[in-house]
Amino acid sequence: MLNRLSDHYANSNKTANKAKSAMIYPMILLVLLLAVIILLFTSVLPTFAGMMDEKDMTPLSKALMAFSDSLINQWYVYILVIVAIVVTIFIMRKTPATRLKMDELLLKMPKVGKLIATMYTGTFSRNMANLYGAGLQMVECIEKSIAAVNNMYVHEKFKEVVRDIKLGESMSKAIEKTGIFEGMFTSIIYVGEESGTLDTILNKSADYYDEEADSAVTKLVGLMEPVMIILMGIAIGLFLAGMFPMLYGGMTKVGS
Repeated sequence: MLNRLSDHYANSNKTANKAKSAMIYPMILLVLLLAVIILLFTSVLPTFAGMMDEKDMTPLSKALMAFSDSLINQWYVYILVIVAIVVTIFIMRKTPATRLKMDELLLKMPKVGKLIATMYTGTFSRNMANLYGAGLQMVECIEKSIAAVNNMYVHEKFKEVVRDIKLGESMSKAIEKTGIFEGMFTSIIYVGEESGTLDTILNKSADYYDEEADSAVTKLVGLMEPVMIILMGIAIGLFLAGMFPMLYGGMTKVGS
Protein backbone atom coordinates (compact mmCIF):
# COMPACT_ATOMS: atom_id res chain seq x y z
CA MET A 1 0.00 0.00 0.00
CA LEU A 2 2.80 2.42 0.92
CA ASN A 3 4.56 1.61 -2.35
CA ARG A 4 1.36 2.37 -4.24
CA LEU A 5 0.93 5.69 -2.48
CA SER A 6 4.57 6.54 -3.15
CA ASP A 7 4.15 5.77 -6.86
CA HIS A 8 0.87 7.70 -6.97
CA TYR A 9 2.32 10.89 -5.48
CA ALA A 10 5.43 10.57 -7.65
CA ASN A 11 3.28 10.32 -10.78
CA SER A 12 1.04 13.18 -9.62
CA ASN A 13 4.04 15.43 -9.06
CA LYS A 14 5.51 14.39 -12.40
CA THR A 15 2.29 15.32 -14.22
CA ALA A 16 1.97 18.63 -12.34
CA ASN A 17 5.60 19.56 -13.05
CA LYS A 18 5.21 18.60 -16.69
CA ALA A 19 2.14 20.82 -16.97
CA LYS A 20 4.00 23.75 -15.41
CA SER A 21 7.01 23.27 -17.68
CA ALA A 22 4.84 22.92 -20.77
CA MET A 23 2.99 26.15 -19.93
CA ILE A 24 6.20 28.22 -20.02
CA TYR A 25 6.36 28.57 -23.82
CA PRO A 26 2.67 29.59 -24.29
CA MET A 27 3.03 32.11 -21.45
CA ILE A 28 6.14 33.58 -23.10
CA LEU A 29 4.18 33.87 -26.36
CA LEU A 30 1.30 35.59 -24.55
CA VAL A 31 3.62 38.12 -22.90
CA LEU A 32 5.38 38.68 -26.23
CA LEU A 33 2.02 39.18 -27.97
CA LEU A 34 0.94 41.82 -25.46
CA ALA A 35 4.33 43.53 -25.61
CA VAL A 36 4.25 43.66 -29.43
CA ILE A 37 0.69 45.09 -29.46
CA ILE A 38 1.56 47.75 -26.89
CA LEU A 39 4.77 48.71 -28.72
CA LEU A 40 3.13 48.89 -32.14
CA PHE A 41 0.15 50.95 -31.04
CA THR A 42 1.85 53.29 -28.58
CA SER A 43 5.21 53.91 -30.26
CA VAL A 44 5.11 52.97 -33.95
CA LEU A 45 1.60 53.79 -35.20
CA PRO A 46 1.44 57.35 -33.75
CA THR A 47 4.46 58.31 -35.92
CA PHE A 48 2.28 57.79 -39.03
CA ALA A 49 -0.66 59.80 -37.72
CA GLY A 50 0.31 63.05 -39.45
CA MET A 51 1.03 61.48 -42.82
CA MET A 52 -2.63 61.50 -43.91
CA ASP A 53 -5.67 63.60 -43.12
CA GLU A 54 -8.19 61.75 -41.00
CA LYS A 55 -10.92 62.20 -43.63
CA ASP A 56 -8.73 60.37 -46.17
CA MET A 57 -8.02 57.41 -43.89
CA THR A 58 -9.57 54.02 -44.46
CA PRO A 59 -12.07 52.78 -41.82
CA LEU A 60 -9.47 50.31 -40.56
CA SER A 61 -6.82 53.03 -40.22
CA LYS A 62 -9.28 55.24 -38.30
CA ALA A 63 -10.17 52.36 -35.98
CA LEU A 64 -6.51 51.55 -35.33
CA MET A 65 -5.68 55.19 -34.65
CA ALA A 66 -8.61 55.43 -32.23
CA PHE A 67 -7.38 52.31 -30.46
CA SER A 68 -3.86 53.73 -30.35
CA ASP A 69 -5.07 57.02 -28.86
CA SER A 70 -7.12 55.21 -26.21
CA LEU A 71 -4.19 52.95 -25.37
CA ILE A 72 -1.95 55.97 -24.84
CA ASN A 73 -4.37 58.30 -23.10
CA GLN A 74 -6.79 55.93 -21.35
CA TRP A 75 -4.47 53.02 -20.57
CA TYR A 76 -5.86 52.81 -17.06
CA VAL A 77 -9.29 51.87 -18.49
CA TYR A 78 -7.81 48.70 -20.02
CA ILE A 79 -6.18 47.79 -16.72
CA LEU A 80 -9.49 48.31 -14.89
CA VAL A 81 -11.31 46.15 -17.46
CA ILE A 82 -8.76 43.33 -17.13
CA VAL A 83 -8.96 43.49 -13.32
CA ALA A 84 -12.77 43.51 -13.51
CA ILE A 85 -12.77 40.44 -15.78
CA VAL A 86 -10.39 38.54 -13.49
CA VAL A 87 -12.42 39.44 -10.39
CA THR A 88 -15.67 38.48 -12.14
CA ILE A 89 -14.31 35.09 -13.16
CA PHE A 90 -13.00 34.54 -9.62
CA ILE A 91 -16.41 35.39 -8.13
CA MET A 92 -18.19 33.18 -10.68
CA ARG A 93 -15.91 30.28 -9.78
CA LYS A 94 -16.87 30.78 -6.14
CA THR A 95 -20.60 30.68 -6.96
CA PRO A 96 -21.68 26.99 -6.98
CA ALA A 97 -24.30 27.24 -9.74
CA THR A 98 -22.00 29.22 -12.07
CA ARG A 99 -18.98 27.03 -11.37
CA LEU A 100 -21.07 23.94 -12.08
CA LYS A 101 -21.98 25.30 -15.51
CA MET A 102 -18.42 26.44 -16.26
CA ASP A 103 -17.00 23.03 -15.32
CA GLU A 104 -19.60 21.32 -17.51
CA LEU A 105 -18.74 23.55 -20.48
CA LEU A 106 -15.04 22.82 -19.90
CA LEU A 107 -15.65 19.11 -20.40
CA LYS A 108 -17.79 19.70 -23.48
CA MET A 109 -15.31 21.93 -25.31
CA PRO A 110 -14.14 20.44 -28.62
CA LYS A 111 -10.80 18.60 -28.26
CA VAL A 112 -9.97 20.31 -24.95
CA GLY A 113 -12.80 18.57 -23.10
CA LYS A 114 -11.63 15.11 -24.15
CA LEU A 115 -8.06 15.80 -23.04
CA ILE A 116 -9.22 17.09 -19.66
CA ALA A 117 -11.48 14.06 -19.22
CA THR A 118 -8.45 11.85 -19.88
CA MET A 119 -6.54 13.63 -17.10
CA TYR A 120 -9.51 13.14 -14.76
CA THR A 121 -9.62 9.45 -15.67
CA GLY A 122 -5.97 9.04 -14.71
CA THR A 123 -6.51 10.75 -11.35
CA PHE A 124 -9.66 8.79 -10.56
CA SER A 125 -8.34 5.38 -11.63
CA ARG A 126 -5.10 5.72 -9.63
CA ASN A 127 -6.89 6.84 -6.47
CA MET A 128 -9.53 4.16 -6.92
CA ALA A 129 -6.88 1.45 -7.35
CA ASN A 130 -5.03 2.51 -4.20
CA LEU A 131 -8.13 2.84 -2.00
CA TYR A 132 -9.83 -0.32 -3.24
CA GLY A 133 -6.59 -2.25 -2.82
CA ALA A 134 -6.43 -1.02 0.78
CA GLY A 135 -9.75 -2.71 1.50
CA LEU A 136 -12.13 0.25 1.62
CA GLN A 137 -15.77 -0.20 0.65
CA MET A 138 -16.69 0.52 -2.97
CA VAL A 139 -18.84 3.59 -2.24
CA GLU A 140 -16.20 5.11 0.03
CA CYS A 141 -13.50 4.47 -2.58
CA ILE A 142 -15.53 6.26 -5.24
CA GLU A 143 -16.34 9.24 -3.01
CA LYS A 144 -12.72 9.73 -1.96
CA SER A 145 -11.32 9.12 -5.45
CA ILE A 146 -13.59 11.57 -7.22
CA ALA A 147 -12.89 14.22 -4.55
CA ALA A 148 -9.38 14.47 -6.01
CA VAL A 149 -10.86 15.63 -9.34
CA ASN A 150 -11.18 19.42 -9.35
CA ASN A 151 -14.47 19.67 -11.23
CA MET A 152 -17.85 20.35 -9.60
CA TYR A 153 -19.81 18.95 -12.56
CA VAL A 154 -17.97 15.63 -12.18
CA HIS A 155 -18.67 15.65 -8.44
CA GLU A 156 -22.40 16.15 -9.03
CA LYS A 157 -22.49 13.37 -11.62
CA PHE A 158 -20.74 10.98 -9.25
CA LYS A 159 -23.33 11.63 -6.57
CA GLU A 160 -25.67 9.87 -8.99
CA VAL A 161 -23.09 7.09 -9.38
CA VAL A 162 -22.96 6.55 -5.61
CA ARG A 163 -26.74 6.58 -5.41
CA ASP A 164 -27.08 4.04 -8.23
CA ILE A 165 -24.48 1.71 -6.67
CA LYS A 166 -26.30 1.87 -3.33
CA LEU A 167 -29.44 0.82 -5.20
CA GLY A 168 -27.62 -2.25 -6.53
CA GLU A 169 -26.32 -1.13 -9.92
CA SER A 170 -22.81 -2.17 -10.99
CA MET A 171 -20.00 0.35 -10.80
CA SER A 172 -19.24 0.13 -14.52
CA LYS A 173 -22.85 0.74 -15.52
CA ALA A 174 -23.27 3.62 -13.08
CA ILE A 175 -20.09 5.35 -14.30
CA GLU A 176 -20.98 4.76 -17.94
CA LYS A 177 -24.27 6.64 -17.47
CA THR A 178 -22.40 9.83 -16.49
CA GLY A 179 -20.82 10.09 -19.96
CA ILE A 180 -17.67 11.60 -18.45
CA PHE A 181 -15.15 8.80 -18.91
CA GLU A 182 -14.53 7.05 -22.19
CA GLY A 183 -16.17 3.72 -22.95
CA MET A 184 -12.91 1.79 -22.75
CA PHE A 185 -12.46 2.73 -19.09
CA THR A 186 -15.95 1.57 -18.12
CA SER A 187 -15.39 -1.64 -20.09
CA ILE A 188 -12.19 -2.27 -18.11
CA ILE A 189 -14.11 -1.81 -14.86
CA TYR A 190 -16.82 -4.19 -16.11
CA VAL A 191 -14.23 -6.88 -16.87
CA GLY A 192 -12.73 -6.44 -13.41
CA GLU A 193 -16.13 -6.74 -11.77
CA GLU A 194 -17.08 -9.86 -13.71
CA SER A 195 -13.73 -11.58 -13.20
CA GLY A 196 -13.35 -10.61 -9.54
CA THR A 197 -10.00 -8.93 -10.24
CA LEU A 198 -11.10 -5.30 -9.95
CA ASP A 199 -8.10 -4.44 -7.76
CA THR A 200 -5.58 -5.76 -10.28
CA ILE A 201 -7.29 -4.37 -13.35
CA LEU A 202 -7.70 -0.93 -11.75
CA ASN A 203 -3.96 -0.82 -11.10
CA LYS A 204 -3.18 -1.73 -14.71
CA SER A 205 -5.67 0.81 -16.04
CA ALA A 206 -4.21 3.42 -13.67
CA ASP A 207 -0.74 2.85 -15.16
CA TYR A 208 -2.18 3.25 -18.65
CA TYR A 209 -4.14 6.39 -17.83
CA ASP A 210 -1.20 7.95 -16.01
CA GLU A 211 0.65 7.84 -19.33
CA GLU A 212 -2.44 9.07 -21.17
CA ALA A 213 -2.74 11.96 -18.68
CA ASP A 214 0.89 12.97 -19.40
CA SER A 215 0.14 12.85 -23.12
CA ALA A 216 -3.07 14.86 -22.58
CA VAL A 217 -1.14 17.62 -20.78
CA THR A 218 1.30 17.85 -23.69
CA LYS A 219 -1.52 17.96 -26.28
CA LEU A 220 -3.54 20.48 -24.26
CA VAL A 221 -0.63 22.89 -24.04
CA GLY A 222 0.24 22.16 -27.66
CA LEU A 223 -3.19 23.47 -28.68
CA MET A 224 -2.40 26.83 -27.06
CA GLU A 225 0.81 27.49 -28.98
CA PRO A 226 -0.69 27.83 -32.49
CA VAL A 227 -3.53 29.96 -31.06
CA MET A 228 -1.00 32.43 -29.65
CA ILE A 229 0.93 32.50 -32.93
CA ILE A 230 -2.29 33.06 -34.92
CA LEU A 231 -3.34 35.91 -32.60
CA MET A 232 0.09 37.51 -33.01
CA GLY A 233 -0.16 37.18 -36.78
CA ILE A 234 -3.65 38.77 -36.78
CA ALA A 235 -2.46 41.69 -34.63
CA ILE A 236 0.55 42.39 -36.84
CA GLY A 237 -1.52 41.90 -40.01
CA LEU A 238 -4.15 44.41 -38.87
CA PHE A 239 -1.42 46.86 -37.94
CA LEU A 240 0.21 46.62 -41.35
CA ALA A 241 -3.13 46.81 -43.18
CA GLY A 242 -3.96 50.03 -41.34
CA MET A 243 -0.46 51.51 -41.55
CA PHE A 244 0.29 51.08 -45.27
CA PRO A 245 -2.51 53.43 -46.50
CA MET A 246 -1.17 56.15 -44.15
CA LEU A 247 2.38 55.50 -45.33
CA TYR A 248 1.25 55.66 -48.95
CA GLY A 249 -0.66 58.86 -48.26
CA GLY A 250 2.44 60.42 -46.69
CA MET A 251 4.59 59.45 -49.68
CA THR A 252 1.95 60.91 -52.03
CA LYS A 253 2.04 64.20 -50.10
CA VAL A 254 5.83 64.34 -50.32
CA GLY A 255 5.73 63.55 -54.03
CA SER A 256 3.22 66.29 -54.75
